[in-house]
Amino acid sequence: MTINYDALIVRSATKVTDEVLKAGRRLKLVGRAGTGVDNIDIKSATRNGVIVMNTPSGNTLSAAEHTCAMIISLA
Repeated sequence: MTINYDALIVRSATKVTDEVLKAGRRLKLVGRAGTGVDNIDIKSATRNGVIVMNTPSGNTLSAAEHTCAMIISLA
């Protein structure tokens, strides 16, 4: 499972439960690629000394560029 990992990077479909966090004896960080951390057991992470982080504005620039490109394509 997560026994030999120092960090996890997950998306919204991956559930990081208390069981996963306890199994990750070396685990120091869980990174969420995207907004929200509702799929990660924050209380368990805190108890186990695991930092939880996310990237709430990670796609902002790409979304704006795509919107501009779509507008230009309509011209």
